[in-house]
Amino acid sequence: MKTIQFFAVVLFCFTLNAAESFVKSKEEILFRSPETFKFSSVGKIPEFRGVLERISAQTADLQMVDLYQFKSDAVKVSKELCMSYVEKIFGLSQSKLFALKTFSIEKSNKGQVCEVFISDVNTVKEDPYLRYATIGFVNAKATAVIFHPTSVNDAKVSEIRKFWENLR
Repeated sequence: MKTIQFFAVVLFCFTLNAAESFVKSKEEILFRSPETFKFSSVGKIPEFRGVLERISAQTADLQMVDLYQFKSDAVKVSKELCMSYVEKIFGLSQSKLFALKTFSIEKSNKGQVCEVFISDVNTVKEDPYLRYATIGFVNAKATAVIFHPTSVNDAKVSEIRKFWENLR
């Protein structure tokens, strides 16, 4: 009898987690809302929705992904749109700590997306602050996913792109 009750509790928790998620993925993910994943929203803007935990991430530094969704009248990606979100999330124009390393607009199965790489101004640090953002539209909502890699290389960028393409 206890086994059946335990199974029912686990099933209920999984259903609740899936119902409150803002995005879904072909890849197995868990959604952690700011209410359930304490301190995840510290220093974040109101558009922060939570953290996506990638169960099958190939590297540990690409396992946790910050999710942001914005209200937008725009229907397509542009440099101006992406830079306004980057500014809102990271505050680059007022920051003396972070710098925009690369910016590009790429094609994906969801249309165009911005890929933005942000790094520490002080690159000689042993553990530099790196962020890799992908910004585009998922289900007609302006969406940004922010990765926290320890380094950026072609394999990690490929994994990030694959994750973006699996979102729905």
